[in-house]
This record gives sequence, C-alpha cells and structure tokens, in this order.
Amino acid sequence: LAFNAVPATAQARMSVRVPDQSIEQSLKQIAAQTRTNILFAPGAVAGLRGRSVTGTMTARDAVQRLIAGTALEVVPDGSGAAVQLRGNKWVRIR
Repeated sequence: LAFNAVPATAQARMSVRVPDQSIEQSLKQIAAQTRTNILFAPGAVAGLRGRSVTGTMTARDAVQRLIAGTALEVVPDGSGAAVQLRGNKWVRIR
C-alpha cells in the first residue's frame, strides 16, 4: 500500500493518537496524523496487533512504540526509516 501525503519527513514531531488495534490500521492512522508517506506490504503486518500510541512524536517514534514487543524492528535505510520484519518483509516511512 502507498499513501500519498502532504510533504513531511519522518523526523517532524506531530500529535499522534491511535488505539490498541491492528498494526495495519495503526500504520494508516499514523501516516494520516503525521502527514507522512508510509509504504508497507500488508502481509508483513497481517494478524499483528499494535499497542496504543498517544503523544507528540515523530512518525518513526510512533511506529517504534506501536511495534514494541513484536518481531518488527526499525532500521535506518538512508531516506527515512524502514520497519523490517524478519524474513524480508518491510514497512517504509518517508
């Protein structure tokens, strides 16, 4: 999935409020709330639930909080951040 968003960077601090729900839905909400373009393979997060995330933070920090306790990890990729699931599945934040 690709989200075309208002230009912003993963480093801009924005207000984030997402409930405890599927990681896929939370990523979509974080993208909308932070006006950050988040591209991800739905299969990488299928069936995974994330934690609620509330506060003022970067998109990257929001995703890190969301995926805490899962097999996902945030890995720098040179243009922003990639959330990578072991097994070459990934989520990209731009």
